[in-house]
Amino acid sequence: MIGLRMLALGCAIVLFSVSCTALNQQLNPQLWEPVVDLQGASERKIYDYPHHLYECRGLAERGTAHSSTIGNTVVGALGGAAAGAAIGAAAGNPGKGAAIGGAGGGLAGLGSGVFGSGGEYKKIVRNCLKARHYRVLN
Repeated sequence: MIGLRMLALGCAIVLFSVSCTALNQQLNPQLWEPVVDLQGASERKIYDYPHHLYECRGLAERGTAHSSTIGNTVVGALGGAAAGAAIGAAAGNPGKGAAIGGAGGGLAGLGSGVFGSGGEYKKIVRNCLKARHYRVLN
């Protein structure tokens, strides 16, 4: 019984850590910068690049829906609570199982929403820079 509790706690800690890392990257978009090949670019284009990157990041921030993170967290918590209650019922304590499952599912949903919106953010920045005729490599 203690082994199952430790396993559940370990999973929750791992999910929480992954979610926090992803959340940090989402809340600090300046941590990510695309690889842009400026070889052969004019001096003016090289000079303008930081300003264009700043503008593209602003567009990406406005274009990234944060509601998906909240929605994924809620759906994950509800799904986790249901699964946890079923497992807890089999083990003799559905309430405790629902609580643990809800917490784990919520953390998984949070991580999913943050990772998903981070990918959209990067896509918008890349597309914006490409539209300004930069060679984006990643």
